[in-house]
Amino acid sequence: MKKFFWPIIAINLIGVAYGIYYYLPKLLSTPVWLWFFVLDSPLPVFFAAVSFLLLLQKKQNQLLDALAAAWCLKWGVWSMLVIVSFPQTFLAPAVAFWYAILFFLHFLEALEGIIFSTKQKFSLAVLGIALLFSLTNDFLDYFSVHQTHADALPPEALAGWLPAATILLSFACVGVVFLLNRSKKRFFTKILG
Repeated sequence: MKKFFWPIIAINLIGVAYGIYYYLPKLLSTPVWLWFFVLDSPLPVFFAAVSFLLLLQKKQNQLLDALAAAWCLKWGVWSMLVIVSFPQTFLAPAVAFWYAILFFLHFLEALEGIIFSTKQKFSLAVLGIALLFSLTNDFLDYFSVHQTHADALPPEALAGWLPAATILLSFACVGVVFLLNRSKKRFFTKILG
């Protein structure tokens, strides 16, 4: 099944490149040391691509896989939630087709997070680090002087329920990764060999 790794890696890297393009205005207005947190959705997809590259060399990195699992799941679900919760912004006729495609791609990102949850056994420390990074990202997105959230978010999203939901999603997604990781089912090996 490793022959499928190269197309998956290529698709992920294309997604990362588009994500950088999407976030470019935000990157240009944010200090460089915060770019890691601006690229909250493309970054775990990049982690997944690197993890697949490592697998081709018969190597693994537990922290990289845990971040890919938790963040792909979180930002995939978060993006789908935002798209359907703010239809006036993301499903307006002029942009609806494009955001429908992005909805589907973020569904695949969340699915990749579920698959990565069973790639290898994660220590509680590594899952704690994934949660810490996720909560740091949430703080920087909504409560910091240098807010790192996407410029496309409508103002009502920032003043409403979304910040609290994002924080809850951080805990929920790391919890789901923990539960799937402790499960006897190994989706990763079943799907990718």
